[in-house]
Amino acid sequence: MDKRLDKIIRKYTRTTRRLLICPKPYRCRLISDMEKDIEQFITENNPARESDIIRYFGTPAELAQTYLDSIPQDELADYKNKRKSRITIISTVLITLFVSCIFFLFIELWKSHKINVIYVEETIEILDEGTE
Repeated sequence: MDKRLDKIIRKYTRTTRRLLICPKPYRCRLISDMEKDIEQFITENNPARESDIIRYFGTPAELAQTYLDSIPQDELADYKNKRKSRITIISTVLITLFVSCIFFLFIELWKSHKINVIYVEETIEILDEGTE
C-alpha cells in the first residue's frame, strides 16, 4: 500500500472514530471491523483511491451513523447522559479552579499595593553644655 493511500485511510479512520460517540467496547469493535473492511476492500480493488473508499463505505459521518444505528438506543442514551454529566462536572471543576486562581491573584496583587505605614521612633538626647 502506498503512503498516500495509507495517509488517506488513517484520516478516514480517525475522522470516523471521532464521530463514534458510544461506549468504548462498541467503539473498539466497530473501529476494528471498519479497518478490516477497508483493508479487504483495498486488497480486492487495488489500486483504490479515496473516492473509491468514500463511494463504497460512504463519508466518515455516514459510516459512523450506520455503526451508531446498530447499537441499542437505550445503551447509547445512557452513555450520552453519563458523558454529558462527566463533561458538566469537569467543566464546573475547571471553572471553579480558574475563578479561585483569579481571586487568589487579585488578593495577592491587592496586598502588594496596599499602603504600608512604617512608624519610626526618634529620640533626641540633650547634652548639658558643661559636660563637654
